Amino acid sequence: MAEKSLASDGGFPRQTTSNVNVNAAVETLDIVQEISDLLNTGLDRKTLSICVQLCEAGINPEALAFVIQELRRETQKFKVIMICADVIVSCKLILPNRCMIQNCLRINYLIMSHVSNE
Repeated sequence: MAEKSLASDGGFPRQTTSNVNVNAAVETLDIVQEISDLLNTGLDRKTLSICVQLCEAGINPEALAFVIQELRRETQKFKVIMICADVIVSCKLILPNRCMIQNCLRINYLIMSHVSNE
């Protein structure tokens, strides 16, 4: 059986510097997660960890926030485009009448122009 290294302060295992650093990092990320949740950022723990690492590497936090917001906007637009593409395909399959397809495309155009105005 392997023996654990015990400290003279009550028999608790000694903490190495790396253990202390890991514990501090986990505690810091816990605090960042709590702040993120309070602010409703919608960022998960892994994304927050990456953001913290980027900031520690010298990335401007405001620029990083801007990029995240832009990525979210573009992702939302992409989701709407995919929904519209599904609508077009459905219209072509369900509505063989050319006039109905044109109306479907007009509706699609209105949806897209609404999204681009946001």
